[in-house]
Amino acid sequence: MIIQETESISWIAPIVRKWEEIHIGIATRFANSDGAFRHGEQTQVSILVGAVTKAGGLAYAEFQVPKISKEPGGENAPARQTESLGRADLGFFYDHRFFVAEAKYQAPNLSASQKHIPDALNSVAEAISDTERVLRGFGFEKEEPPFRARGLAVTFLAPHVQRNQKETAQEELSCYEEKLLAAIKNEVSMDLVASVNIKPGWLSKNQHHYNRLYMLIKEIEIAK
Repeated sequence: MIIQETESISWIAPIVRKWEEIHIGIATRFANSDGAFRHGEQTQVSILVGAVTKAGGLAYAEFQVPKISKEPGGENAPARQTESLGRADLGFFYDHRFFVAEAKYQAPNLSASQKHIPDALNSVAEAISDTERVLRGFGFEKEEPPFRARGLAVTFLAPHVQRNQKETAQEELSCYEEKLLAAIKNEVSMDLVASVNIKPGWLSKNQHHYNRLYMLIKEIEIAK
């Protein structure tokens, strides 16, 4: 379900629908005893590869790229760039364009931390920074369409709470989700906020309750 989107990213709607279908399909086949939503970053990227492919695109994951970081200068030191060899999480062709994505995954345990909203926003910032480094390192900003890449900073959030009482867990999750969406609206400018609904009151074997998996996307473009 798309919660909010900018006009510039409206092209992604078919991919989001396939993303939901895959997550719901996996949970259904496990009879809701497990689901891909509660596994880490690589799992989420693999689901997105499948979603792009099912929507008619071509996608691949974990490919080697140079990454360039910009370091601001100080009083006695000039600004400089540093380069390192790393991996990009996702690349794909869709809608006659090429995209490179860097992803972060976080599963905030509301029972264990009071910093879940700041931690979520930090994950968003890290995804944005990593995407910028990949675009600079690969030199995509120097290419012409269709090889001039657009960057997508993707953050997956799977909030959960460990409680014996289902009603209490649902109240806590609903409160967190309300605060999360408000923080996203007020503190970061996302191009897409989408979620997939997990079976209400979903309870894993270790009594963790989940409501939704969120996918937050920020479009990144480096000027020539």
